[in-house]
Amino acid sequence: MTAIKGQNRIHSRSPFFINCVPSGGQTISSATLTLKVQTGNRSAAVTSMTDLATYNLSSTNPIDNIIVFDIASIIADYFTHDNDQYNLTSVTYANQKQVAFVYWDKRVIDTGGSTDTSGYYVVTDGYGTFKEGVNWQPVTDATGNYGNPAWSPTVAKGTDRTIMATQCYRQISEDSYAFLPIYMGEFDENNTSAATLATVMFGEGEAWKTWTNGNTSQKHTYGIDASDDRLTDVRQGVVYIPVGKKNMGANWKSGYDYLRVGHLIDRSQTAAGKEKVTVYPEPADCTSVSGGATVEIAMGGLTAASLDPDAGDVYVWSIDAFTDCAVSYPATDVSASYVSYDGEILSLSIPIANQSMVDCFCNTLVEVGSTLADLPIQEQSNNIALVNDNPVIRYEIICEPKYNVVDAFFINKWGAWDCFTFLKASTERLSVSQQSYKKNIAYVDSNAYTYDSSQNTRQRYNVNGKRSITLNTGYVGESFNLLLEEMLLSEKMYLIVTDINGDEQVVPVNPSTTQVEMRRHVNESLINYTLDFEYANDQIQNIV
Repeated sequence: MTAIKGQNRIHSRSPFFINCVPSGGQTISSATLTLKVQTGNRSAAVTSMTDLATYNLSSTNPIDNIIVFDIASIIADYFTHDNDQYNLTSVTYANQKQVAFVYWDKRVIDTGGSTDTSGYYVVTDGYGTFKEGVNWQPVTDATGNYGNPAWSPTVAKGTDRTIMATQCYRQISEDSYAFLPIYMGEFDENNTSAATLATVMFGEGEAWKTWTNGNTSQKHTYGIDASDDRLTDVRQGVVYIPVGKKNMGANWKSGYDYLRVGHLIDRSQTAAGKEKVTVYPEPADCTSVSGGATVEIAMGGLTAASLDPDAGDVYVWSIDAFTDCAVSYPATDVSASYVSYDGEILSLSIPIANQSMVDCFCNTLVEVGSTLADLPIQEQSNNIALVNDNPVIRYEIICEPKYNVVDAFFINKWGAWDCFTFLKASTERLSVSQQSYKKNIAYVDSNAYTYDSSQNTRQRYNVNGKRSITLNTGYVGESFNLLLEEMLLSEKMYLIVTDINGDEQVVPVNPSTTQVEMRRHVNESLINYTLDFEYANDQIQNIV
């Protein structure tokens, strides 16, 4: 048995019930429950856990012949949420008490004797909604095994949700901080030697509003390291994947309308399957080297990130039937293997049997000035598949040339940091609180009673201020209502705002908007939300 087999989750902001039920036909008299909050290796045996806190519960008051313990409220205070995730520039583990093991051991005493049972849960600081019912578990409908190509040995899909974010409308600006939380849990536990990936895919055009596969000609993959560090502590079970320009840095691709992020499996570690990634060099970029079975591809305007040429890569020309050089060639695929790449020229080795074909193929393209649009060069790269059939999350990338955008970060219903960018006008306000008393300004001067008319008689004290800000989303999709709900129900939130000097400030806030009308496109074609937030600290430092 391993520590998290089964992936039962507790969400500490909703009740989570452990039922103590007597044996068949018996009458329960009492029950005891021991809870241990633990950390430990996510793939290790149960005995390797480290206790962080222990709770002992008991009851002799059954109702309808069962005793029920709500354990969520007991462990809710365990969680802390540091607000430094906005600054991440690479895959980062959430070592900040956002996920833990909870070991439970219950004893039920009834008229037939006593029964002991135990087990494990994984706990996060999330919640389930009323409609999701008691002891909500975030699962997918994944069934069957990972395959095509098949894993050896066979690996069964789990049913846990690994992307810790709701699939709904999301937007970022062209200059945002943004990230996506992913839970590594059960997949790691079942497949300790296989890396998983988060792939960020950029795309453009209307098709990307519904296309789940992404634009494979622009694919950027961040590997989650399959080293021992990845499995050391359950608190590293949540990772944050950078998807904003300020996080991704040089990996960001400008000029696209959307990006998609998926939690995927790198099958190259367990199978030889490959996924073709299409690139389109210009005709003159294809040059045969005389006297040898080598073809050179001048990368030209193509970026290295598109291809990521590396030793061991295999490339394929998918060539339509053509006639040239007095020879008729059928449609075929010609394979080439990686030789070298110097940042500009990619050299590939061609089998001798195909040398004349490639010579004519390249020369024909140069002579007629055609393009490779329908004769693509394709790189074979890692074949990837979504973990447990999880959804791909899509972000709309919006250029905002006028207003300073505000990135919002909050703990979502899954118990992890999530984000959204407010794109339009923002207004800050300062509200001042004070007390006052009537001050005595009179005095005696030259045996005469007088006062200084330049002094104030009403003196302020206990003066402080609270700042607030009003934000506008810009036009959003209707499904943003789901994310809006999580934002307003969050107990931890902060904004990144730009002050008058152009400096970024990280500001903890609380939503002061307590009522909002959920808008629908059937009622209004364009949806914009105006929300108010209050800074969560007084303006004057008054900590004692």
